[in-house]
Amino acid sequence: MDHLVQIVWAADGTVSASPDPVIVENSDTLAFQSTNGPVNIRLTPQMPAPAVFSSAEYKAGDPPIVVQTKGYAHFDCGGPGRGGGVKPGSGGGVGH
Repeated sequence: MDHLVQIVWAADGTVSASPDPVIVENSDTLAFQSTNGPVNIRLTPQMPAPAVFSSAEYKAGDPPIVVQTKGYAHFDCGGPGRGGGVKPGSGGGVGH
């Protein structure tokens, strides 16, 4: 299954992902986009049941990431108390 995750910057400066979380299976693909501009996503395993991906990073224009081990994908987009989060247009973001 193909999964397209939207990265959303709210007017108050918070960043979120939709959908979140995503339950992924072997050979599923993940791609990311935002109406606020290009994204740069780092993927790091997180419990419970971390998914394993074909790449640890996704940048705008890259081919979709392939899921190699089924599991749970949660997207932590930063924000207050998490290193300041990301700002629109910064091309930043973090996924787990």
